[in-house]
Amino acid sequence: MFGRSAYNVMSNGIVAMVLSSLHLLNMGRDLVNIAYLASISAVLADTLGSEIGVLSRRVYLITNFKRVPPGTNGGVSLLGTGATLLGALIVGIMAIPYGYGVLGVILVMLSGFLGAFVDSLLGATLEARGTLDKGGVNMLCSASAAAIATFLFVVL
Repeated sequence: MFGRSAYNVMSNGIVAMVLSSLHLLNMGRDLVNIAYLASISAVLADTLGSEIGVLSRRVYLITNFKRVPPGTNGGVSLLGTGATLLGALIVGIMAIPYGYGVLGVILVMLSGFLGAFVDSLLGATLEARGTLDKGGVNMLCSASAAAIATFLFVVL
C-alpha cells in the first residue's frame, strides 16, 4: 500500500473534479479540457518525480541548490526531474485524442512540468515552514498547472 489518505487523493483531484464539472456544463470546452489535462499532468509529474527522485543520491533544494537528503520537501534531482518530465509527457499525449495535436501535447506537458516545480517550490518554502500542508501544496500544484495551461492556451 502506498499510504495515500483520502485527504491526499482529494487535494490532488479537486481541481480536475471542478474542471470536469465545468466541461459537463459546456463552459469553454477546449480551454477546460486543456486545463484539466494540465492539472492531471502536474499530479502525475509530481508523483513520479517524488517517488523516483527519492532514489537519487544527489538531491538539491530547489530554492538554493544546496544538497539535501533524498525525500526533503523541495528537493530536486536529475533522476526526479527526468521522471517529472516523463509523467508530464504521458498525460500530455492524451491531448491527441482530444484533437489538440502536437501543440496540445507540448502545452499540457509544459504546464504539468511547471506545476510540479511549483509543488517543489511550495514544499521547500511554505510547507517546510508549516504554512501549508502537503494537501494544500498538492492542490496548488494542480491548480497552477491548470492556470499556466489556460494562460498559454489563450496566448497561443
